[in-house]
Amino acid sequence: MIEVFDYAELEFLLCGTQDIDVNDWKRHTEYSGAFRRGGRGSNALSGKQHPVVAWFWSVVEDSLTPQERAKLFQFATGGGRVPAQGFKALQRNDGKYCAFMLEPLDPPLVQPANARGKLLQLPVSHTCFNRLDLPLYKSQKEMEEALKLVVSLDVTGFSMD
Repeated sequence: MIEVFDYAELEFLLCGTQDIDVNDWKRHTEYSGAFRRGGRGSNALSGKQHPVVAWFWSVVEDSLTPQERAKLFQFATGGGRVPAQGFKALQRNDGKYCAFMLEPLDPPLVQPANARGKLLQLPVSHTCFNRLDLPLYKSQKEMEEALKLVVSLDVTGFSMD
């Protein structure tokens, strides 16, 4: 049965793709806490979006290279490739479908200093659940610095919290 596929098609079906479709990612993302509630949260019906959520998608779409997007995806989900069916088919570690989620992180847990000595709030990932906790940044520039730092590090290992 698999003779009809060449090696590239078979790899795509089995492993997914490294290309990140940001619009697909947005469509299949869920929000919690302040990112979801009322006027402050992401509200698909009213079109209102929490500023941190809007900044996140702006940075992902406009400021990160395709390689940096792939590293951010890996940081947040633990996976190196998007499933062949797209973000709607993301799974958690037990094989059940689990959408990507953005959740506010307040207060921030990690605060290394950037080059100017200013404390930098970093996001926290929960790879088993495809969840990224974002600090409530004061500006898009601050978020961009933090995300670029996270994707530039070769993070290995994990901790339990």
